[in-house]
Amino acid sequence: MTNLSKAFKGAKVLITCHTGFKGSWLSLWLRNLGSEVHGISYLPPSDPNMFESLGIENKIESFHKLNIADNSTEVNKIINIINPDFIFHLAATFSFRFLSRSSIYNKN
Repeated sequence: MTNLSKAFKGAKVLITCHTGFKGSWLSLWLRNLGSEVHGISYLPPSDPNMFESLGIENKIESFHKLNIADNSTEVNKIINIINPDFIFHLAATFSFRFLSRSSIYNKN
């Protein structure tokens, strides 16, 4: 057993945006290591998506449908209830306004 396996076996893990591509794979990987996986996410970001295609909602301990950007009180309640050993914060907000000012974006 590797150190990683030892660290996560039996651990309570909370993942924000577990419905996204990376969060979906992380959820499955940690579950396979023996973790108790919990997730907070608003909705899967696309259709089709990994989360629904792989039936991850039925493979994790709990799924809290919540927009964490506007609900810090509710997020704190969930954290206190789950009492996780690890938290992976994968949630992010895409800002087109920021991107349009970037030299990377060219609308022509």
